[in-house]
Amino acid sequence: MAARDPDTLNFLSLLTQKGYQVQTTQLAIDAFPWEAAMLDGLDVIVFNDAPTDALTDEQVGHIRSWVETGGRLVLAGGASYAKTAGAFADLSPVTVSGTTTVSELAEFVQIAGKPLTWSEPLTVSNAKATSGKTMFAENGVPLVVNRSAGQGSVTYVAYDLAMEPLASWSGNAAVWERILAEGGTIPSPQSANVVKPDNNMWELNYMLDNFPELVPPAYGLLTLLFLLYAIVVAPVLYVVLKKMDRREWAWFVIPSIAVVTSVAIYAVGASDRGSTLAQTLGINELSGTGTASRLSASSVFVPSGGDYELEWEGKRAVSPIMINSGGSLQAGEPGMIVRSGPERTVAEYRNVPYWSVRKAFVARESVADAGRFGYTIRYDASGVQGEVVNETKTDLVDAGLIIGGQWISIGDIKAGEKKTFQSSLGAVYATPDLGSLVFPYAGSGDPRQRERALLNMVTQREWNNRANGQAPQSYIIGFSRTSGSPFTIDRQNIQSDMIDLYVQKVEPDFESEGRVYIPRGILIPYVQSSTVSYMNTYSAGVVEVGHGEFTLVYPLPDRPDWQFDRVTLELAPSPQFAVSIWNASDQSWEPIADAKVELDADRLSRVRAAGEGIRLKVVHNSDQGRFTYPTLSAEGTVKR
Repeated sequence: MAARDPDTLNFLSLLTQKGYQVQTTQLAIDAFPWEAAMLDGLDVIVFNDAPTDALTDEQVGHIRSWVETGGRLVLAGGASYAKTAGAFADLSPVTVSGTTTVSELAEFVQIAGKPLTWSEPLTVSNAKATSGKTMFAENGVPLVVNRSAGQGSVTYVAYDLAMEPLASWSGNAAVWERILAEGGTIPSPQSANVVKPDNNMWELNYMLDNFPELVPPAYGLLTLLFLLYAIVVAPVLYVVLKKMDRREWAWFVIPSIAVVTSVAIYAVGASDRGSTLAQTLGINELSGTGTASRLSASSVFVPSGGDYELEWEGKRAVSPIMINSGGSLQAGEPGMIVRSGPERTVAEYRNVPYWSVRKAFVARESVADAGRFGYTIRYDASGVQGEVVNETKTDLVDAGLIIGGQWISIGDIKAGEKKTFQSSLGAVYATPDLGSLVFPYAGSGDPRQRERALLNMVTQREWNNRANGQAPQSYIIGFSRTSGSPFTIDRQNIQSDMIDLYVQKVEPDFESEGRVYIPRGILIPYVQSSTVSYMNTYSAGVVEVGHGEFTLVYPLPDRPDWQFDRVTLELAPSPQFAVSIWNASDQSWEPIADAKVELDADRLSRVRAAGEGIRLKVVHNSDQGRFTYPTLSAEGTVKR
């Protein structure tokens, strides 16, 4: 954060009481990060009443690239907004002309549920939204507007964040919880009794240690060599020496045969370890507008010891692999020295043992001409259908869509090619291990283990950062498998096995011919309250719980142009659990006895209060049991 008042965002500390992990750091404009890699650890950059024109051109360029690759930029300042926008005015979702005043903030008060009073009108910048989504407004004056920018977003705030009475208002944190949750900027509150997926780097780190070319010797061949040795040393050698009447030769013949056999076994094992090998695994996250953010990791197998240099063209943010294991950070291999300049970047490894692997991670970079996936995705009563166009410059293999926790394969798709698809959607909940959904585990020698690791890096990160009630993200993905030389090793070009994942988030269209269709598996419930002794979350919508009860909320979209006339709940058999549905009109719980519950428009209006979701209470009277979340589907009409 760069702001005139160092206490500007102090109110965000209240979010820690809800389980969020929020850290704010005040930086002066002249001390702002000057290297792109310094921005990678930030989720949000806030400028409030701060002269962004004082940033250098290089700093502005780095911040723009950071936004393109997934960062959130907030521009605020009230009467001083023009000074704040400065260097980023073209990224702002609004145009501003002077100031105006507002006498109340009704939408803020409604969200926070806390009163807000002041003695005089609040001065705000007078804006007109030109793009994005207006999150809050007052009497036609936009107060908070958010727009996408590549993989990231830019948020406009009409008032000075340090201005009273908002700065000390007890409801301010709740408003900013909603603002930051837009686009998943802050992850859900983490509960101690919920099992989360492992850090998403460990699998990639493991894959970089494995080279398909380094195939262990076949057990059959090794067994044959041992048998030949045993046969030669025992009966054959005994018969030969006995016939020659030279049994005393066994003292030097047996050791000689042992040495020869050992050399043969060693030669078999080392047959594919005589040359330098390299591989690069990359993730290209397409923004949908032609740009992309790219990160990659490389590993090198060296047959002999010594010092090695890996060299990339241009300035790169190269570092050892960092993984989280048991709560502590573990660096990659020691002895790595990085020298980075405008023309080249060199990673030097010293005292490398023979038959060793060395790894390097290249931080996110912005790619201006990556292309995109064009698509149409429509739901109807039968499922989902649409088309995908590969508008990248690369032929892709193993392409498809991940929607509602299901994999829809479209096969290989060349650059410029269009593929159509149609699929039914079953009662499947999303899982953080989507890589195994696309590429099921195949045991030893799994040919798709690297592709699975790349996909899990993306989907597990999104899973960990989902806000409560947020639907699982849908993706279009495809892979490229090529060989090239993204770097040199000791100034020599080494052909590297290169696997790249191309992934783009997509927003399906739930409207079709005047109807709204939301199939099962799309709307994911969240736990609103719980008294169970413990709760472990597994894949496919399964939770293991102890004695007690918990409340689930299904966040049915509250859009003024959608009128739902049928909602269907389907429950899996769970005799240990008693399930009830909340009747908002009567303020009471109604038991559910059937495996399938149909809610028509009339009953839906009683069950669902305005702006709220559908609530279920689950009671468990045993010490241990597994419960599968009921699935919900909905359909209705689109009001024009």
